[in-house]
Amino acid sequence: MEQDQNGNGLLAEYMTKAELATQLRRSVRSVDRWALTGDSPPSVRIGKTTFYRRQAVLEWLRSRETAGGASALHNQSPIQRGVR
Repeated sequence: MEQDQNGNGLLAEYMTKAELATQLRRSVRSVDRWALTGDSPPSVRIGKTTFYRRQAVLEWLRSRETAGGASALHNQSPIQRGVR
């Protein structure tokens, strides 16, 4: 890949699926599952490789923000929420 004088390649603002998984502290399998359910950040495929634009990932994360109480409740197990 050609690089400019700053060492930035054409795909510098993109990350791979593995890089996304690492950044989000999730497995690649989780990222694949999000894609299957339509719940993943926007992506582009080049051949067999999926890339995610960093800015689009940030926007995707912001769109998923919830109020403190809602996310705290979501992260609890059914028993912690009182569901039996």
